[in-house]
Amino acid sequence: MAAADTRDAQGGYSLLMVLLLMLAVASVLAPVTARIKAKALHETALLRIDELNALAQGLSVLLADQTGNGGDAGQAHLLANSTRYRCRVGSVHVTFAFQNQSGLIDLNRASEALLAKGFQSLGLAPAMAERLAQLVSAYRSYKPDDGAPAGLEIANGLKNAPFESVAELFDMQALRDLPLAQINRTFTIHSGSSRIAPAHAPNALAVRLSDKDTTGVAPQSPGPLDVLVTVMSGRMTGRFHGVYRYYNDGRLRLVETWRHDIGDEGSDPVDAGDCSARFGPEFVQLVAEAV
Repeated sequence: MAAADTRDAQGGYSLLMVLLLMLAVASVLAPVTARIKAKALHETALLRIDELNALAQGLSVLLADQTGNGGDAGQAHLLANSTRYRCRVGSVHVTFAFQNQSGLIDLNRASEALLAKGFQSLGLAPAMAERLAQLVSAYRSYKPDDGAPAGLEIANGLKNAPFESVAELFDMQALRDLPLAQINRTFTIHSGSSRIAPAHAPNALAVRLSDKDTTGVAPQSPGPLDVLVTVMSGRMTGRFHGVYRYYNDGRLRLVETWRHDIGDEGSDPVDAGDCSARFGPEFVQLVAEAV
């Protein structure tokens, strides 16, 4: 009997050791398994965001195409002055905004007076706005013998060439704290005009242009169109922001793209109802295929 008790004790001890070993292995594997699962979920989320970004880009092409060559937002009868709208396809919410570039201030063509109005619309004091307008004028037409406006830092110096992007304004120290999205709703390089169309100007800028001393009568021909689209499906969000232009061959081309952080869009969106009623079945089909 003593031998049997010894064998039972040894068996129990062996079982205990096996259990302890299993617990040790589990304690090592559990964090590894959790990390693998978290990584898989993260990669799945990134893939889903990429799909929604692609959907937003496809919708932006469709919306730009429906506006014709950059006038008011086509048959949908929506304003092209950065007003944000929201429509839905089932559980998917689509937020979008149009900005006709003829309603913005062209950095390469506008007078210093109009440039100053734009900077004031961004919340800058009149004196600073005037100095920045002078700096923009010097920046785009600088020659070595010219003197730069004093007292304003320029990161990469002046250049004797047109602006190639409104992002170049960030070379100016006084503007570096402003959101790029806000600057994009004020200035452009795509208008090609020294004047501005008040009907297409965003509200903050239009207020500044209501004075009788504006730069003159606005051009009547429509300009290139900025389209911002955000797609929300569940907790996932995709986005695309670009400027489209119709050329003489009748083709719509993307001429510039932008990347903004969530929350940079501006005012709360206006409810535009059902997307299919606004933009037709092709819009709904694009969303359905993606989600």
